[in-house]
This record gives sequence, C-alpha cells and structure tokens, in this order.
Amino acid sequence: MSEQLNENLLNTINGGATVMVHSLSAYCILFKKWKRTEKKKLTKQQARDNYCKSVLFLWGYMQYELDQVDDNDFYRAQLVSAYILFGVLSRKEFEILYLGAGLSKKKGKDYPELCYEMIKWFNKNEKHPGAQSIITTGKHVFALRAFSGKLEDKHKEAFYNMGSLCEEGFEAINCMKSILVDSKFKLNF
Repeated sequence: MSEQLNENLLNTINGGATVMVHSLSAYCILFKKWKRTEKKKLTKQQARDNYCKSVLFLWGYMQYELDQVDDNDFYRAQLVSAYILFGVLSRKEFEILYLGAGLSKKKGKDYPELCYEMIKWFNKNEKHPGAQSIITTGKHVFALRAFSGKLEDKHKEAFYNMGSLCEEGFEAINCMKSILVDSKFKLNF
C-alpha cells in the first residue's frame, strides 16, 4: 500500500476532513456553552456509531472521486481516509462525541483495527438506509462546496429526496450535528 493515491482524491479527502472538523468544532463549542455542567456519557456503541457515521460522511463527500478509481484504489482510499479521521477524531475537543470508540492512538506501522472494521462493516451494510442518508449528506456538502453553495432547486430537492440530512441554509456548518446528534440512525458498528 505504498503507492500514492491520485492528487484529486487526496485533495478531496483533505477537503472533506476540513469541512468535518469545522462542523464538529462549531457543534462542540456550542455544546460546551449549552451544557457546561451536564456531561453526556456515551456508550461504547454510540461512540463507535459516531465514528462510523463520520467516516460514511467523508466517503460520501469523496464519492465523485471514488467513482473514478479501480477497486484496489477504492479500498486504499477508504483505508487512508478512515485512518485520517481516526487521528482527527481522537482529538480532545471531540471526545464528547467519540470517547469510547477505540480511537486511542497506537504506535505502529499498520493501520488501526478500527479502520479495517469500518471497511468490513461498510461492505456488509452499505445499503442500510441510515448509511445511504449519511453518504448522501456527504455528497450534498461536496456539491455545495464545488458550486460555491449555489445549487439549483432541482438539485437541492434531489439531495433531500435521497435523504440528505443537511439543514437548509446551514448545510456545511451543521452537517455533523445533523448526522451525529439529530439523526437517530443506529448503525450497530
């Protein structure tokens, strides 16, 4: 797996991770202001589902690039992107959403087992309605960024009909709150 992924795919992974970090940061900052005294404890299952949902959003965001690659590069892109999120989501400021998911940093040259588990889960469950809705949300946010937030009404309607969880007018900044907090999808990851 030492071969490089193509530059467009790497840029898309970076763009999707950036959108996610901004959205998560906005939510976590507001959450801390609203709930200073109340700590919400997540179960291990909820934390793992949150990781799964986050990866699915990124894979949806990457979908247009993923459609252009062969199966080997598709798998490698999934693994690399899941690993990038593994590192990003393990940051202290995001622990209210992921604590208990198994995102502790491990030293070694191989990818964490959680990344492999995610790909295996996806291969069995990609048609799950919740997974499809989250992937569609990622595609929707990608399209909004690609077209500077100006999608024609028919395209917006198509995304919402496919299950996008984007909140009208706040698509990118609230996307992770919509996915992780507002939606009630249980993915059993």
